[in-house]
Formats: sequence, C-alpha cells, structure tokens
Amino acid sequence: MYAQYNPGCLSYVVSPDGGLYMLPEARYGNAFYYWVDKFKEYGLEEPQTFDEFMNVCEVLKEAGETPIAVSGKASWNVLAFLFFKPWRTTFDGFISQIKTGEMKFEDDPIGVEAANFLYELGQKEYFPKGFSNIDFTDTVNGFLGGQSVMLYTYSSMMARLTEDYEAGRISYFLVPDVSGEQNMSTNMPIHTGKAWAFNQSLFDEEMQSFFEFLVTHYNDTCYKYDIHSPLDQGIPEGKSKLMTDLYADMSKQEKCWVPWDAKLDPATSVLMADLAVQLALGMITPEEFMSEMDRSVAENAADYFGA
Repeated sequence: MYAQYNPGCLSYVVSPDGGLYMLPEARYGNAFYYWVDKFKEYGLEEPQTFDEFMNVCEVLKEAGETPIAVSGKASWNVLAFLFFKPWRTTFDGFISQIKTGEMKFEDDPIGVEAANFLYELGQKEYFPKGFSNIDFTDTVNGFLGGQSVMLYTYSSMMARLTEDYEAGRISYFLVPDVSGEQNMSTNMPIHTGKAWAFNQSLFDEEMQSFFEFLVTHYNDTCYKYDIHSPLDQGIPEGKSKLMTDLYADMSKQEKCWVPWDAKLDPATSVLMADLAVQLALGMITPEEFMSEMDRSVAENAADYFGA
C-alpha cells in the first residue's frame, strides 16, 4: 500500500538517510484563511506572490484593518512567516546548510529575504497590537470575531471554520510564490502530526497481522472522526465542503512542510523562537537576528549533530 500514501505525508517522516521507519498518523494542510467580504470591499484578490501578499496587507492596514491574526505565544505561528520563502524556493536545502554551520544566514539571499520579510510584517504593523502576548486560541477567536482579515492555520481547525466557509464568508489561499525565484510546485504546508514507529525485533506474525489490519482500515477510520487520512484513497461523500476542498489541494502536494525547529539543534531552536518575536517587534534588526542564529549554530550544532 506504499504507493497509496500521499507523497507529501511520506516525505514528512522520511529520515535523513532516506529510510521510512515510521507510519504517518494523519494529514494536515496549512493555509491562509480570509474574510471574503473584506477582500471584496477593498477590491483585493487572493495573492499569487508574496509581493501581492504585502500589497494586500498594506491596503488593509491603510483601511484601518488588522491584516493578519498572529499569536506570538504559539511560536510556530510566527516562525512560519520566517520559513515560507526558503521553503518555497529550496524545500529543505537552505535549513540543511544553515543547521550545521555549512552556510551562514547572510550568505544566502533567500535567508536574508526571510529575515527581512518577518521584520517588515511586524514593523508595518500587519500583525495585531500586542501579538507577542496573545495565545493561539485567542488569535483564532479574534479572527472569527472579525478583528483581523487573514489567519494562517492548520486543517485541524476545520470545525471552527466550516460554518463560515460553507456560507461563503470565509475562503482560503495557499502559500504564495517568491517573485523572481524558481518555486517548487508544493505550496501547501503538509505535515502528519505524530507518527507510528514499530519495533523490528518484536514485529512478529501477530504484529504483522495487526499492521495489515491497521493500514487497510486506516482511511475509513480517519474520516469517521473527520481527520484527513495520509492515504490518497479518496474522501467519503457527505463530508463538509471545506474538508473536501482541502483534500483536493492536499492531494496535489508532492513534498511536505519543513519546520526549522525540528531541524535545528535544540538550543538554537529555542533561541530562534524568541528571536523571531523580537524581530517582528523591532527589538532586533534582521542583521542581529541572523548573527545570533549563526552564533548559536556555531556553539551548539557540532555537539548535537556529531560533526
């Protein structure tokens, strides 16, 4: 059944040596959700590039709107804006070189652009006031309450978004292209949550029988509980329009999301979460952010990665 698993889901759990030792738990796809009436009111269209995305933000800001709902307490939410451009253009190539010190942030234009992008979003006040102290639940509540126009979130939030999506009040778009760069076709961050690992020494005939039962019934069981399955076996009839539309986009993705905090050494990962918020707040410059990241890698990566 290997060929029936979504390539994006499989790539998320493939090990650095190319081996597949874990079974994807589910399939989650992130997207930018937005209020349709606000886009229509200001004559905006779904951005196809990040240049267009910034223009959307500027128009909304000038109109007195808060463009993007963001939680500073949910580090992944802020960090995503740092990861977007290197991910769309290099997949894991940029972070694979950065994490070991093989290359420094400032040595690659896409790394510099990533740091500047997050800095600009914060300094142009496209994030809510006080975002650094807002948790993700309040961020979502604020978006649903109309306090912001766009929200970047994962598909497990479907239940909260479905009613407005079904009514046509909310829609979504995927991660834009980086202008002037070669972008990979994958434009929806795909991840699998947890993953199942099996102990080879204990994988006897009974466990083999269980495993076959598990993967054979996995797709149906996922959709019974309104979770996207990692298998490309189709989605049952009767599911919500949002779940069905997300599935259509998920099924097109050939590669997965690359969260840097799962790639870096632990010390640098923790530091990065703090630095990203400081960068968005303007407490540090992009140059200081990159310098601190490179310093931490130099101090911690060798011991962690065994270099």
